[in-house]
Amino acid sequence: MRNDELEILIEQEIQQRQFEADKRMVAREVEALRAGKVKLYSVDEAEKLLDEALARYESLLQSAKKIAKSAKEEYEFLEGTVSDGL
Repeated sequence: MRNDELEILIEQEIQQRQFEADKRMVAREVEALRAGKVKLYSVDEAEKLLDEALARYESLLQSAKKIAKSAKEEYEFLEGTVSDGL
């Protein structure tokens, strides 16, 4: 068997295994949907949920920045107080 023939066979085997893996994944997802373990969302619903999550994330990020700034100011104040005392 030539190298190029072997490479073709290997590629075909990889594609077949990927197809089988995808098929099993879809079967699991369909079963979960039928069992009520998952919920389908429309694109609009998914966008709304993602927008809400992003807004919460941005709010938390702003809070974290404020806390970090306050902590930095406190550290610098204390560092200055300690330096003055030396």
